[in-house]
Amino acid sequence: MGGFSSKNYESYNYVSMKLLDGDKFESEEDVYFKEHDVQGIISKAREMRNCSYKESLELYFKAMKVLKKLKDNNSRIYKNVVEFEIKPHDIANNKLFNVYKDNNSNHKKEQTIDNVSSYIPNDNKVINLNKKIASLYNEIGDLFCIHDFIEKSLFYYDKACLYNPSKIEYIYKKGVLYQQMNNTAKSIDTFKLILSADPNHIPTLFSLGNLYRYIDSHIALSYFEAIVKIEPNNTEVLSLIASCYNNLGKLNEAISYQNKAVQINPDNFNHKKFAQRLIEMKSQN
Repeated sequence: MGGFSSKNYESYNYVSMKLLDGDKFESEEDVYFKEHDVQGIISKAREMRNCSYKESLELYFKAMKVLKKLKDNNSRIYKNVVEFEIKPHDIANNKLFNVYKDNNSNHKKEQTIDNVSSYIPNDNKVINLNKKIASLYNEIGDLFCIHDFIEKSLFYYDKACLYNPSKIEYIYKKGVLYQQMNNTAKSIDTFKLILSADPNHIPTLFSLGNLYRYIDSHIALSYFEAIVKIEPNNTEVLSLIASCYNNLGKLNEAISYQNKAVQINPDNFNHKKFAQRLIEMKSQN
């Protein structure tokens, strides 16, 4: 546990720090919470999460209790369904949910959704409540992550995924944590799960490329090059492509990509330094 610092997590790769950006909390969830007098509870929990995780956690659970009570008041009880109501056509059209259900091994009781035919179309209000509950579980996961309780963080991100399986951010955070824990196999499986639903999800492409840099440079290249097709001026990725080609002994290609990075961002000292080193390596061959 002590080996994983919150600082490392929030700046681990590409956009993991952006996914935890506090500004993202000011969204549609806030409007909803205000309507039900729990915004104050959530705000206090957020204010305290860096200094006192126990008090912050108590407030989050208090807000969760309110949301679940609201959900219970607006829910019908269906056979074979536990704490997850969503319209049948939403399930049928949600590829990420179907793959996640098949791959996830936790919380089996909360995943008893095999008999989809038993569903009756439910009120949108209940679906929205599930999303709010998922958002709150996500914040609880962030709270535990900030205070280095990685296993608990994973548990609550998993809960968030179960309540809103179409939210890629929640699954992505799990992949990042597995990566930090050096559980490469689980990390890769988690990231590939995301790509099965969104092949152009740049943070996931980046994370997979970064993982495969130490396994197979050819595979890493495929992920980085997929990013460049979407963001041709991404100098960090261009430099990583150069690094992969260098590892493969293809110096001409490496120099070409690194020079592109320097041309786009000439003020980046590291880009210039790597470009110079590649040129020196070529001159020595």
